[in-house]
Amino acid sequence: MRASNTSGLGYLMGCYFHQDWVCDADSWQDVIAEFVNEEPRLGLLVEAMGESSLVLAASLVDDDPKYLYDVFICEFVPRDGSTMRAWLTAVRDRIADQSYHSGRVPSTALDDVLGGLGRLEIERPTNGAVDWRPVAEQFGESAPVEEVTALLGAISFVLAPTASTSSELRKWLADVRTAIAVPAAARWPPTSHGGDGA
Repeated sequence: MRASNTSGLGYLMGCYFHQDWVCDADSWQDVIAEFVNEEPRLGLLVEAMGESSLVLAASLVDDDPKYLYDVFICEFVPRDGSTMRAWLTAVRDRIADQSYHSGRVPSTALDDVLGGLGRLEIERPTNGAVDWRPVAEQFGESAPVEEVTALLGAISFVLAPTASTSSELRKWLADVRTAIAVPAAARWPPTSHGGDGA
């Protein structure tokens, strides 16, 4: 099944990593910089990072190295011996990092993420705290995919390498992202982004 280029990840892979991408940029990192700096819709960046988390959680690039091409018509192939998993993880992290460097990430990003998780009753662990994992997993299983990808993408912003997030908070947020992404990945890709089966 081919996904349309209307999803954030589909748009990035199909429109920026097209067959002539090497003529337009010196490296994949330059392509990500162009995507972040020229794409006016911040939500598309968030969606691309969130959807990357779903693809990674479902191990789709592990099971089929050609997955990104088959689904999104992505023409990138790692030439440095790295795996598609490593590359897609680097892409997600680079979008977040480049967004920080270019001033695209709101200064309230961390507060927004923690507030959103609090509304879902996913709270940072403290002594005697209720385990947050079942709530995170339930959100991943049942929330609309668009809400899941938005939250996963927002978490990716605050996990950017240049974000000033403490190591303890960074580890917990990475665990939350995984706990939400794994059950949500079972529903990926959403049928609303599906192609014509060609």
